[in-house]
Amino acid sequence: MTSEILTKIYGYMGTVKSKYDTNMAYVQGKNPTIASDPKRGDPDNRIPIPLAKTTVDDMAGYAGRAEDRVVSFPFVEADRTEDNEYEPVAREWMDYNDDAIETSELYREALANGASYELWWTSESDKAGFPIKPEYKILKGDSVFVKWTNEVKPTMEYAVRFWKDEDAFDGKEDATIYAQVYYPGYSERWQGNGSFVRNETEDTVYPYTIVPVLEYKINRDRLPLFEAEKKIIDTIDKIVSKSINEVDRYNALILLLPFLADAGFKQKLIDMKVIDDLAGQGDNAILPQFLEKNLAGVTDFYKWALEVMNDYYHKSTKVPDFANQNFGTGDESGAAKAYKLLGLEYIAAMIDTYFNQTAYQRKILFDDVINAGTSGINTDDYTIQILCKRNLPVNAKESLEIAALEKGIGISDKTIFQGLPTQIVPDWKKELAMMETEPAPGNDTTIPNGDIENATDQATLSGIQIEAASKIIEQVSAGTLTREAGINQLMVFLKMTREKSELVMGAVKTVKIPKPTEALKSQGGKNE
Repeated sequence: MTSEILTKIYGYMGTVKSKYDTNMAYVQGKNPTIASDPKRGDPDNRIPIPLAKTTVDDMAGYAGRAEDRVVSFPFVEADRTEDNEYEPVAREWMDYNDDAIETSELYREALANGASYELWWTSESDKAGFPIKPEYKILKGDSVFVKWTNEVKPTMEYAVRFWKDEDAFDGKEDATIYAQVYYPGYSERWQGNGSFVRNETEDTVYPYTIVPVLEYKINRDRLPLFEAEKKIIDTIDKIVSKSINEVDRYNALILLLPFLADAGFKQKLIDMKVIDDLAGQGDNAILPQFLEKNLAGVTDFYKWALEVMNDYYHKSTKVPDFANQNFGTGDESGAAKAYKLLGLEYIAAMIDTYFNQTAYQRKILFDDVINAGTSGINTDDYTIQILCKRNLPVNAKESLEIAALEKGIGISDKTIFQGLPTQIVPDWKKELAMMETEPAPGNDTTIPNGDIENATDQATLSGIQIEAASKIIEQVSAGTLTREAGINQLMVFLKMTREKSELVMGAVKTVKIPKPTEALKSQGGKNE
């Protein structure tokens, strides 16, 4: 790095800051386009509709919560059964760095700005075998510059973080500007005003083998989620603002000349040259045109235009209008509601692809810190997995029915619990541990007459098995299954013995459904 290069980079950061401020203004409900328009008279209402904020909030709520991004560090070889030494260490560091909040903030900032940045460093540790521990925190997007190599598959060459000293907040132009340049293994401190000089006393070293600044982007071009829709947002805001201004001007004239503004009154003002005089009086110049203005239908027009533009906006972003009364009505099937979210899922899946690509690099940084100690953990034995879920309303009955079917075909409890919504099984690892430690119920209890729900405290079946068994018994009672077929299903799907299956079935018998011929005869009909 040289002072000249750093000075050029700092000059370029003005452009970065401008784009960052513009994007964040949209998300904060402060439309920078209508805010910068020149004043055209009074009233001058400028009403920004926070569509960008709604879009970012909805996507972050749908796919960006910490509980929807489950990170684990399993063995590379899945069949290994010894204790996992890596996971507890990484989990402790993640908790120390408030990883749940950190990840959510990174995701939301990336949606708003196209990319977000995370700085890693180290501090002393009192944990045996680990002389240092990793620390990391999100950085503002307008304070970071990243230099990528010119290769076909570019890698990060270095990153620069800029900041000013506290005097800068007092409006002083001569405040010192600091720049920390991060490379693999070490960083350099530069500072100055107008030009930069080295300050070697503030250089740092660390064990990281890559640049310890992670860039989380949501698409290839690092553009915010609503970039293509900014013009639509501007148009909607202008429609709303103009509508309010038109109404305010009309109301102002009505208050000035109550019940007098008709065609005859306007003609008298013209003959007396009042209109000519008034037309040249600055902000009042626009008022004469309202003397005979008819606002009938204007409100409906603006409402129609607003609805059309709002509809286009949501179609373009693929983020549904969840406030729309026609979205997610109670009489729709789950499949119909899922179809409405299909476009949203396409975008969320694409974001996951890019965002997780950087999240996987955390494993490299964790490895570097572990390898700098004497714990003896072989980091090559472990990998990182990220399971992305979605924040959707849960149909508990449907989820349990699916789990029961999975259990019936021999899928492991671990896989079943991992697939269940967190509203049903908040901590699948804890649930598995409880299953291993809690004694199984006795096998000497019978369940009479198929009444298994009143005997769940005594049955040897799990909750999801009871749900599946109940459905089989209902089918036998309804005649859609024979008693023998029902017993066979209990034996095959729920791995029950013949004796236990018969006890669960109890006295339930198959309802005989008349054949078509018998039904016709009983009604006096003929069978051709």
